[in-house]
Amino acid sequence: MARPASNLHLQPKNGGWRARVLVPVELQGILGKKLFHTPVWRVTKSEAAVLAYPEVQKFEAQIEQARFGGGCFAVDVEAQGPLNHLAFPSIRGIGTVATATTFTALIEEWARKKRIDNPQTKKKNETHFKSLADFLGHDDGAKVTSQNIVAFEKMLETTPDPRTGKLRHPNTVLGYLSSFRGVFTIAVQQFLIATNPMDNVAVGSKIESKRQPYSVAQVTLILTRAQATTDDIFLPLLAQAYSGCRVSEIVDCSTLDFNFVRNGDPEKVIPGQWFLFIGEDNREPGCTTKGHTTRYAPLHPEVAKRLIPYMEKQRAEARQAFVRGQMLELTKLLLRMGRT
Repeated sequence: MARPASNLHLQPKNGGWRARVLVPVELQGILGKKLFHTPVWRVTKSEAAVLAYPEVQKFEAQIEQARFGGGCFAVDVEAQGPLNHLAFPSIRGIGTVATATTFTALIEEWARKKRIDNPQTKKKNETHFKSLADFLGHDDGAKVTSQNIVAFEKMLETTPDPRTGKLRHPNTVLGYLSSFRGVFTIAVQQFLIATNPMDNVAVGSKIESKRQPYSVAQVTLILTRAQATTDDIFLPLLAQAYSGCRVSEIVDCSTLDFNFVRNGDPEKVIPGQWFLFIGEDNREPGCTTKGHTTRYAPLHPEVAKRLIPYMEKQRAEARQAFVRGQMLELTKLLLRMGRT
């Protein structure tokens, strides 16, 4: 008798069972389909498993042929030995056998099903699941329980973020739970895992910030009054206004984080104009690194005229761009200037 197929490949359908095998995203164009499936068998689950096994072997043989030979062909063979699952790369740093239920595979299926084409959105989920994998010691979505999720949530709430040394904001924890809920929900709907570990987990609501944004008039007032102060007070505010960075980000910058680019640089977009390049590759010990993407901010010539000599002087004296201890003073200055 044929060896029964794994439950992973059985799908309840119209009062019966059918076998189906997902086609990897990178092979869908070659095979011309996203899913292989059999007709529905109106038999018991155990009987369907026996019927499904040789069909699944044929489907997976076609997938392997497409993967290595670039084409699709039919094989009528009953393989000897255990059923081979679809292979996916596992999350780096976690030593497990890669199967169709690894976190990486579940994220890929979520991105395909939801048509996620923003790499930053996908990267965020990968980061969240990498943290969960580190906490659990494995990356098998089929083994994750509601208790695991709750324990991980409590860890996030009670331990400092290693990047900042501070406790995470409740919205940060909520972001992790939202990522898990989205990916695991798709995984259940696609029959990759049997149960959703988020079903019994309470996900709260986002806490809305009570901060009011500064108006153009207030920003103008801040910068106008700050011009009367020293460069170590005025220039952080000026850099913040032109780059969109928080005061804390600006204060944590090294002088090497400020690279002033002129015409001729391959990264340059507008000839003859100065740009401020801000990155996190040169953070000094004790400074914040959050993994933000590097970015360019165009600078008005008058701004560059003041900012560039200051940075060159600080760099020549091997000093930090701005004094970290002035952050509180800058915050008070913002409140005093902007709210009056």
